[in-house]
Amino acid sequence: MFSGFAPEGVSWLRELQENNSRDWYQTHKETYRIGLDEPGRQLLNFVEGKLAGYAGKLFRLHRDLRFSQDKRPYHCHLRIAWSSTNRASLFFSLEPDKLILGSGGLVFDASQLAGFRRRVIAEPDSLSTLLAPYRNSGYHLSPPELKRAPAGLSGEGAASQWLRHKSLCLWREVPIPPVLYTAQAGDWCWEQWRAMAPFRGWLDLAWEAPDAL
Repeated sequence: MFSGFAPEGVSWLRELQENNSRDWYQTHKETYRIGLDEPGRQLLNFVEGKLAGYAGKLFRLHRDLRFSQDKRPYHCHLRIAWSSTNRASLFFSLEPDKLILGSGGLVFDASQLAGFRRRVIAEPDSLSTLLAPYRNSGYHLSPPELKRAPAGLSGEGAASQWLRHKSLCLWREVPIPPVLYTAQAGDWCWEQWRAMAPFRGWLDLAWEAPDAL
């Protein structure tokens, strides 16, 4: 049962920013386990119980240093993602000073990209119309990866803008809300994701999967 995160867990992330070393982690890892890791796994299970066919993943705290010039050993956030075949993912990121909740496709595979482009060309203004209220309400949208639409693809209206995308995510960032430390945390997060259901539904239909929210 998910009953929220401990305030000590968020404080731990803030302290980790200032003390990102293995020695400090070893001394304070029990606070991480109780205040972040265990509640994170409870939230993962809570959301899986809401979304049939979705699997959650709690990302490792340890950073992969093999190809990085930044040798700090740990991430200063707690991240979880839920995914299902040909359905838009959900994601959660608890940072030292904010909470990020989002939905979408972090990386389109070949089939998803083809379906996305087909729907953009067939309904060139539908995505812009759907996303306008989110943009006006302070949501963030991932930028396009391409400078121009791929050769051989064209579309009317806003289609050329969306054809520059190879992924698309929508999210909101908020100061860490007090509700996150209570038994209502799961329901509160769920309502934030429900608000993104029209966007998820647009992607799911492009990928020919029904909306789950």
